[in-house]
Amino acid sequence: MTREELQAKLQMAAAQVKLATGIGNNAAWAACLEAHDHIQQHSAYRHLVKRAYKASLEEFHDYERRLIYEKRYRMFHVADMTEQTRKIYGNITDREYYDFWAATGANAYYETRPLVTSLVNKYRLSLLKHDVRQADLLAWPMAALACLELARQIYEVTLQVVIDTHNLPRSIVDEVFGKFSLSRVKSCWQTALMMTDPQATQYPLDTLEERNIALGIEQLQDAWVNTSEHLNATAKTMLNYEEVFRTRGEMKKAIREIEDLRDEIDNDGG
Repeated sequence: MTREELQAKLQMAAAQVKLATGIGNNAAWAACLEAHDHIQQHSAYRHLVKRAYKASLEEFHDYERRLIYEKRYRMFHVADMTEQTRKIYGNITDREYYDFWAATGANAYYETRPLVTSLVNKYRLSLLKHDVRQADLLAWPMAALACLELARQIYEVTLQVVIDTHNLPRSIVDEVFGKFSLSRVKSCWQTALMMTDPQATQYPLDTLEERNIALGIEQLQDAWVNTSEHLNATAKTMLNYEEVFRTRGEMKKAIREIEDLRDEIDNDGG
């Protein structure tokens, strides 16, 4: 494989990785932010526990900084766009380009929030059954942890698809796209949750609880990996981020292309 061939494959792979993680990673983080609003009301949210959640927030900001500002394998560097792509956008910064990408996942989160709140309720009922105090508050970071794990799984599956599709070595794929992993964020969040109430993550689930929670996570996964839903979220984000486009006409053109692709996928599925 020549250097030029490798570069072309990595560019195609980058589009796949950014599409999948744009939803999974950012929707999961939106769940964490909402969960953080709730868990701040928990009686244990002070001192070391408070710092543990703050460490999770800082770890996510470090993840963002790596994606936006690292010099090697830049993923959101406007100057690296092809000339054809660059003319679509206005005079935007790398940070604005990243925020536009991240907003797609946030939109997907709010579209699928009923599934998240359903999962929160499943955890709440389980906590109540096992006599865990402040179950209504603890259920939120537990559901958020499940969302982070789901994002991790989406990332891993996407990397394997990239490897298989483009015949790329795992070592290169990990090196180039490893910065999209939320593993460190998940680890920090899990630590914070365990510090809040160790019982919350240690009691054994009975068969019915396990099945109900697994079903809730599966429903959320189906929504977050659905290509048609990805395109819906992208089109809505474009409407909310008109300022990133060079002209309103470029924005409308991009949305039309997204909607045409979504309709084609929906018709093929039918």
